[in-house]
Amino acid sequence: MQSKLFVLRLLSACMQHHWQHHRELEKEKHPEIPLNELTLELPPLDTALVTFVLVLMSRYITQYHLIEESTNAEQNNQNRMPLVDLSDSENGYTYEQIKLSLITDIYKASSKILYYISSSNWEACYAKIKYAVISLDSINGGAQEIPPEIRMLESSCLTRKRLYSIFAGTYYNIL
Repeated sequence: MQSKLFVLRLLSACMQHHWQHHRELEKEKHPEIPLNELTLELPPLDTALVTFVLVLMSRYITQYHLIEESTNAEQNNQNRMPLVDLSDSENGYTYEQIKLSLITDIYKASSKILYYISSSNWEACYAKIKYAVISLDSINGGAQEIPPEIRMLESSCLTRKRLYSIFAGTYYNIL
């Protein structure tokens, strides 16, 4: 898991550097406009790359939420009596604590990557999110049936216009 985290952090740093580079280019083109008022349109990434990265990041984000939900369910089902965990390592952390920490860091790095991709390739993210929102109408069960793509909303670069486009017209077919 540490190698996955390293690669994700590296990819996130590259994307952040790319964004900063385009911001500086835009600032050079328009030196009279303050930095906080510049609107930055990132060039889109390769479609095949975006498709692959979206599938991968969606998997990591879904994995995090499934583990989080199962952890919450376990805590709710356990008795209130504290358990003694004898599996502590020499540094005082259990394997489960270290694993959860790594998964949380993977989730954070994946979220940053999704934010960048949704900014540069909104159409690819929009299609996945819109389909997930539409399919929410037919779900009768629990959290396991929620499409993983719906979780992309929390990590996406959303503007008012983008958010409106996701939810506009979704429920008009019901009436």
